[in-house]
Amino acid sequence: MEPVAEKSYTWTQTVDSITITIPMRRVAASKVDVYLSETYIKVNATSIKLVVVLDLFKAIQYRSPKNRTQMHDDGLELYLQKAESEEWPQLCYAGPKEELRKRREESIAREKQEEEERAQKTEKAKRGMGDEAYKAYADSADAQRKQIQAKKAEEKTKAEQDVYETLEKLETASEVQRPLVAQVRSSASQDIFADGDIRLASTVVAPAKVREQAIHKIGFTEKKYPLLAARETQLKEPPLPKAAMQAMDKQGEPLSFEEKNPLWLKEKGDNFFNNNDFVSALNAYTKSLEGDSGFLKCYLNRATCYLKVRAYKNCIQDCDKIEELLGKQKKDDDAEFYEKMAMRAYVKKAAALCWMGQIDEALKYYEKALEFNSRMSEAEADTLKNDIARIKMRSESSKKKEEADKLLMDAKLLEALEAYKAIPNHANEYIYANMSLAYLKLGSYEQCIECVEKALLIVRSFQKDTYSFEPDHKLEVKLLLRRGKSFDALKRYKEAKSDLDFCVMYEPGNAEAVGLLKVVQQNLNTQILKETKEAGQKLQAEKKFAEALEKYEQCLKVTKREVSLDNISIYINKIGCLLSLGKHDKAIQDSEAAIRLIQKYKLVSSEGEKGDRERLTQMEIRLYMRRANAYANLQRIGQAIEAAKKALELDPGNEIIKADIKKLEDN
Repeated sequence: MEPVAEKSYTWTQTVDSITITIPMRRVAASKVDVYLSETYIKVNATSIKLVVVLDLFKAIQYRSPKNRTQMHDDGLELYLQKAESEEWPQLCYAGPKEELRKRREESIAREKQEEEERAQKTEKAKRGMGDEAYKAYADSADAQRKQIQAKKAEEKTKAEQDVYETLEKLETASEVQRPLVAQVRSSASQDIFADGDIRLASTVVAPAKVREQAIHKIGFTEKKYPLLAARETQLKEPPLPKAAMQAMDKQGEPLSFEEKNPLWLKEKGDNFFNNNDFVSALNAYTKSLEGDSGFLKCYLNRATCYLKVRAYKNCIQDCDKIEELLGKQKKDDDAEFYEKMAMRAYVKKAAALCWMGQIDEALKYYEKALEFNSRMSEAEADTLKNDIARIKMRSESSKKKEEADKLLMDAKLLEALEAYKAIPNHANEYIYANMSLAYLKLGSYEQCIECVEKALLIVRSFQKDTYSFEPDHKLEVKLLLRRGKSFDALKRYKEAKSDLDFCVMYEPGNAEAVGLLKVVQQNLNTQILKETKEAGQKLQAEKKFAEALEKYEQCLKVTKREVSLDNISIYINKIGCLLSLGKHDKAIQDSEAAIRLIQKYKLVSSEGEKGDRERLTQMEIRLYMRRANAYANLQRIGQAIEAAKKALELDPGNEIIKADIKKLEDN
């Protein structure tokens, strides 16, 4: 295999190291195999069918701990240490094929030999460590055994000594016992069960004491359910009473006291909220309210949660519930608490109404909240006043926007644009959206794109931490569709496709976006095909056949080998590269695919397209002559002559083909 040409990678160097970057997209590091030896590198990415082979100019330290392989956005990066500190004039070694092959085989052989030596050393070290460990274990076990035996002997000696000492004490303690003990010691053969001995012993031994009376309490494990009858078997749990069955969790386990405590559940919800886990917080607040339906703080916190997840109607319902409960309370008990609750409920309801676009209604509740400014801190009051001022400006700009919208609907585009720009506070996503529509209709695509980007910046800045909870993306889809149309008109097909992909993802049923995406994809394929084919032809003219071959392969992937003259010409150029690289078998294989493509084209094309017919004939002649060339290089002369004669049938007066056939026949 020839080294991959320089366009397949980039490289940099220092005196001590080289860094090679191989472009590859959407490939996991686990799917890439990298083989290193002194002068040979092979990278294989099976998922994208990419193989890169490099014969290095000089040796590297392929086992250096400083070497590293990393995946970046740009592709795979190899950082390798040089064997000698010096600058390389080039990365790859250039030489005859035979020399390259020999050099590569020697490098791989050295690497294998070193690997075998390392494995042998490791195995030997393991065996050595095993013998030493076994010896150490045996010595330790022997020492422990001796220690235990010594301990037992010591304990035995001590026990015997204690027995003798006890006997001596008994002898000295009683004069009556001495004859018995002396008699036992004086004659080993004397009958120890003599009647006299028994009578003597009975006069000495005191009667056994009677145990004192006592009450012993035996404790039993407390029953799990005291009111239920005990069961002899533990294999099956006893049935629960109805009250216990009603307080079960999803797994069928009885709920603990904490899990039924509204205050504990509310605090749990607060913890979830502080960690931005809004869904879990909602569940905890809801459970708390099931236990205490009048828990005002819990309603307020749940309303805040609903705001975060953009469930504005649910937020308004909780705020209304707070207002209803406050109407039933005796406010004289704790006036400050109830007024603060009312103020916060009004603020949250106003915020929800704003998000729903009901600005005038929202202003009413903001002003209601401001009535309790005595219960606010100075900073809270100032913030609320600023919010009210901004919302009033938004309301005024929305009214003026409606006047400009009428001009837009009447197709008075320039007047509408001037009206939008004249709005004092026109930094409004809807104003920018309508301006983008006017620019699109006027054909001012750059200005349309600019307005769309400003509108998207405002839309996506709203509550960034909860953007994923957005229930619909209607405005975004409209904006992206307009920008996609503008990119398409400017022939910036990649950017257009990106925007339209998002439109279809957000609204799969949007027929306009789906239809435009198909057109843009076709235009993008045509653009990529043209650019790639031209690049391949340029590389082929510069005799960079390996790189040109890669470009032609990319072209065929883009067109999916469809039946067209362009694809036939790509095949013919590809076969030319294969012949120049000496890959004659592959050239024959691709020529067969090209012949099948030509036959299909003849079936589907009309007879009236004379220009295309002439072009097709010339391509057929070139194809058969290149096929004959491949056969001839493989010494398959008969098949080479047959292919050349087919070319001659298409152009009977071609003297060059006749001369080539004669040369083949003479051979």
